[in-house]
Amino acid sequence: LALAAPSFAAPPKGADAGQKAKDAFNEGRYDDALRWLEAVYEQEPSPGVVYNMGRVREAAGRIRDAYETYLRVLALPGVDANMRRLAEAQAEQLKPLKDKAVLRLKGVPGGAVAQVDASAVAATSADLQLEPGEHQLCVTKADQSVVRCARRRLEAGLRTVWEWDEAAGPTGAVVWTPAERVTGLELAGHPLLVDLAKLKEVVVAVGQHQLRVL
Repeated sequence: LALAAPSFAAPPKGADAGQKAKDAFNEGRYDDALRWLEAVYEQEPSPGVVYNMGRVREAAGRIRDAYETYLRVLALPGVDANMRRLAEAQAEQLKPLKDKAVLRLKGVPGGAVAQVDASAVAATSADLQLEPGEHQLCVTKADQSVVRCARRRLEAGLRTVWEWDEAAGPTGAVVWTPAERVTGLELAGHPLLVDLAKLKEVVVAVGQHQLRVL
């Protein structure tokens, strides 16, 4: 499920803190944006400011917090019809995700094959809905020469971003030499979706790993 691009309601005219919140949001500085919005809310408590808090939390990947913020908008007095419609739409969109772990892949090379645990990922540009807990993510280059894997503990109501060029800490490479009569490789109990005749390296975070030859 791909979430809609976050929007940001216009700050009150002449409100310096509101403009700073909007600028921080547009620059991806979500913690700063929330701090400025809190300052705006102290000066002018309104449903629009609370709605913007929800948009910031949504953009930051805090799905459950964002969902609860939109519900808060709906419970406030004096909510106009347009703001109610916006908040209801956002809450409805996030409702299926609030108890799921959400994973977003970034920077996956063209033609690469991605898999979560034992399942291939059909669309790497969309958010993946997973059960909370530990998962293994692997991405295989298009030429099948390198598999990059990481294990992540994913929490409910949060979006975790995994980038191809970003490893979780130091990495090491297991060099693979093609061998006869080998039908597959398993990493931590999950098969690697890769052509063994082309594979050269399995890149993983430093530590102990169970690599099984089938």
